[in-house]
Amino acid sequence: MGGMGSITNAMAKAARGFGAEIRTGSSVQQIDVRDGRVRAVVLEDGPKSERGWCCRTPTRSAPSGMVQERDLPDDFVRSIRGIKMEGPCAKVNMVLAEEPRFTGTPAGYDPQQRSLFTLVPSLEFAERCYDIAKFGEIPEQLWVDCVIATNADPSLAPAGKHVMTCFCAVCSLQTSPGQLGRESRTAGRPGGEEGRGVCAECAGRDYRPSGSYSARSGNAPTGSQRQHFHGDLTLEQLFFNRPVAGWSQYRTPIGGLYLCGAGAHPGGGVTGAPGHNSAHQVLRDLKKGKFREAVA
Repeated sequence: MGGMGSITNAMAKAARGFGAEIRTGSSVQQIDVRDGRVRAVVLEDGPKSERGWCCRTPTRSAPSGMVQERDLPDDFVRSIRGIKMEGPCAKVNMVLAEEPRFTGTPAGYDPQQRSLFTLVPSLEFAERCYDIAKFGEIPEQLWVDCVIATNADPSLAPAGKHVMTCFCAVCSLQTSPGQLGRESRTAGRPGGEEGRGVCAECAGRDYRPSGSYSARSGNAPTGSQRQHFHGDLTLEQLFFNRPVAGWSQYRTPIGGLYLCGAGAHPGGGVTGAPGHNSAHQVLRDLKKGKFREAVA
């Protein structure tokens, strides 16, 4: 209840209970690396912290962003640059003046049962979407997975209003072709063709007019990957290959620098699993005395 922010608020409360200091709105400019180990983190607003810290950033940005390439092995840099981020689906967020009533929804469903649904022309078409995607094409109609979170938690919007999130994929596996043209990959921008297409798709299966969609914003597949998943969730980028082969245990070539985001196993989604696993790796290294050795 309260949206995904409730999870981070609970985590923050627990961390502060153990004496942690949480600083927001302070982007990391650079990670200070000396003798192969993290020594400090430099923030964009100037201060340098030499205490334990954690930040959220896409894995792929590490070689050319916060960490200098000269501090990383060449083969590691090449592997990170090779992470595929074409994106599995576009995302469109909508503000609704009223709850949509879809023709396939049973009349006796309660609000929570009406919070999740999939829009697809037919099962035959859903199967054909896969074949279309294999050849790098976009089908004439869309496969759309919809979530009306306000049916489960009305506090997420003003009284009587609703929010709906639509994940738009081109096949039933929520995977889109890797070689889509630029026009297709960027169509999910706010006001773009992807947003209009999703609105039309919803309106075509809705008892109410499309004008009930009062506002929308969107992320193209590549944007969703960089912000939420940090790399395609495809077979060659999962398990021991996440983020790259040889570095799936949350450590990095730099001592004291660990991965804890969606770019690490098991990937994106609101699970907390990458951070949980990474924290246990840090604890194991702490018990082995690796941090004492670094200080010495």
